Amino acid sequence: MFRVPRVWERELTPAQTGGKIHMTVENIEAGLIDFKMLAAQTQQKMTASYTKGQTLGTTRAKAKAVAKKALTKRK
Repeated sequence: MFRVPRVWERELTPAQTGGKIHMTVENIEAGLIDFKMLAAQTQQKMTASYTKGQTLGTTRAKAKAVAKKALTKRK
């Protein structure tokens, strides 16, 4: 057996260990949750989702236009 240094005995928060901090009343009261960071992450996700949808919509519209154009040329 060996003796554990006091530095190792203290409990690390999930942010220090790389884990996820859960949204609980205790964590909010302790100040472990940064709402500005959460809002920025949410905004980034929503923007990425929006641009992905816009890109998907424009590529589908272009494909329909090309297909429609090909059908009219055959006649």
